[in-house]
Amino acid sequence: MEIIDFYPGDSIVLPEGGIVKAFVNGYSDHSIKSVTNDFYYTYENINERISYKIINTDESILDECLEDFINEFSQLSARRAEG
Repeated sequence: MEIIDFYPGDSIVLPEGGIVKAFVNGYSDHSIKSVTNDFYYTYENINERISYKIINTDESILDECLEDFINEFSQLSARRAEG
């Protein structure tokens, strides 16, 4: 499976699955993540980020959430492909 960078404003070309870039050019994941981390550390709310939170929940619930997401995304993709 190939994972393709997809940013806000980009479009997916269906059914091929290509990406049409919108206005984001020269984007650097590393620099954006670095600036974001600096922001959270500066304002001392790094632990409020979901990526830092410890989630204590049953894995079966997470599996259900993932399955729901996949189903909804599949339906969205099918509707977009149909036009």
